[in-house]
Amino acid sequence: MLNRKLLVAVGSRQDQVCSVGAFARAEAAALSDYFTNVQILEPDTEKKYPITRGIEVPDVILFHAPSLHDRLRPWYPLKSALMLRAAFPKSKFISLVHEFSEAPAHWKIRQIAITKLATAVVVNSEADETGMSRWHSRLLRIPLGPTLSLEGLPKSELDLNRNLVESAVRNFRKQVFSDLNLAEGAKLIVHPGLVTPGKGVNSLEQMLNSFENATKNFHLVVVGGFGPKERDRVFAMETTRRLSAAAKGRFSFIESPSDVRFQQLLTAADLVVLPYDEGVSERRSSFLSSMWSAANVWITTGNFSAPLRLESSAAHSVSKSEFQQSPTVVSESIKKALAESYENAMERRLKNLNWAYQRSWGKRSEKFANFVEQLFVGNKN
Repeated sequence: MLNRKLLVAVGSRQDQVCSVGAFARAEAAALSDYFTNVQILEPDTEKKYPITRGIEVPDVILFHAPSLHDRLRPWYPLKSALMLRAAFPKSKFISLVHEFSEAPAHWKIRQIAITKLATAVVVNSEADETGMSRWHSRLLRIPLGPTLSLEGLPKSELDLNRNLVESAVRNFRKQVFSDLNLAEGAKLIVHPGLVTPGKGVNSLEQMLNSFENATKNFHLVVVGGFGPKERDRVFAMETTRRLSAAAKGRFSFIESPSDVRFQQLLTAADLVVLPYDEGVSERRSSFLSSMWSAANVWITTGNFSAPLRLESSAAHSVSKSEFQQSPTVVSESIKKALAESYENAMERRLKNLNWAYQRSWGKRSEKFANFVEQLFVGNKN
């Protein structure tokens, strides 16, 4: 336990669906084991942020951006960082980089500017570590922690009980199938995450033939929230409308469910499908949450996938180039995944969960706490 006060700053209200917001709050909870006091700063109901009245002066500020508040205007994250720096000039200011290597140019410029204000920088991926290393000398890379996970999991994978996973799959399938009015024997396919371009939802329509070639009796569920801008909502509504028409009664869109229901859908699914445009990477929280939920997962891989060491998992995968150029390969991969026996699918779920334990909140928090303590050695700013 560090004798330090931590302020976790995030630009999303709790009633908004935002992966960065969910991640920041989960991180704050995990870090409460390492700091004497952990506060969360987030927008009020009028989306005003940051309002620092009533905040106890922190020793450390952990600044999460971009989240929904920050996406409304390009300069919001930089403005927020400047305001926090001015409000707490003696605090160590740590910028947690959620998007850099895969971000557009103006996002990179904005993050570089925030980095110049920071005492130190934390990144979640090897690619972002490479991108940010030229802009700051105090840099920590630590793997993501999960925003969702199966309840009742032991602290160590060595104590993982197969009965726990089997019971969860059985109970959650019963609940989800009842909620969706699905017949026994249907194949439930789930796509989770914010319904925005690049995360795979825009590719699901072209995958419908693959699902149908695997089984006529499938049901596709897209579960997630809208982006913050009007064009995000237009994209989401148009995409889900097309999916509904093309799937012919075999499609559901579940907007912004509770964390409990979201996690249940991941565990209940026969297959969680994540056809990311650039392939899965270390910063894809929907993938990590799926693995922590003991899901049977299908993904695309790309240039940023290697550090995940997916060979130790049991995720089904095709490369980004295969997904774009070889529909037959995709179809065969989906067919094979949905045709597996219960026993083989359960072994995959357990192996995915074992893989996830290498990216636990406990391991992340310990590394972060050690890094923070070093920032106070010699009282360096």
